[in-house]
Amino acid sequence: MQVSHPASTGQCPAAMPGERSPEDALAYQLVRVSKLLRTMRSDAPRAHPAVDGTAYPLLFNLACGPLRTSTLAERTHVEVSTVSRAASALERHGIIERIPDPADGRAHLLSLTDDGLDALGALQEQRQEWFSELLSDWRAEDVAQLRELLTRFGDCVEAYRDKAL
Repeated sequence: MQVSHPASTGQCPAAMPGERSPEDALAYQLVRVSKLLRTMRSDAPRAHPAVDGTAYPLLFNLACGPLRTSTLAERTHVEVSTVSRAASALERHGIIERIPDPADGRAHLLSLTDDGLDALGALQEQRQEWFSELLSDWRAEDVAQLRELLTRFGDCVEAYRDKAL
């Protein structure tokens, strides 16, 4: 008895999103979009030619004011050592600076410089243009609904993570 491989009959489970559970189909699409966005990284806006795109969450968080490295790590969901390395690179490029922590003279806060604020403003403008182009054939209501659902999903992921800690 010969058993055919599901892919050879067009019945590959990975290729049949319609037969997945809703949760599995969602996971499949999230991974797909994540990978597509990663492959498009070179097309994504850049705030500064010498600044790695993975550092942008740091810039966005520092836009609200100076933060300790540990707080920035917590807000961006990465290790303190990762933030420290990224902060050193950003500091070398004049995007951020270390300032004394007024609450603890032994500690420092990370703060955006004027060049950092300019770079962040340019990034926000470029990002808006990029997403406007990506979503140009979407209705405004659909964009708003996606934003609302992604926000809700992100909140659920954070709550789940916090419960697991």
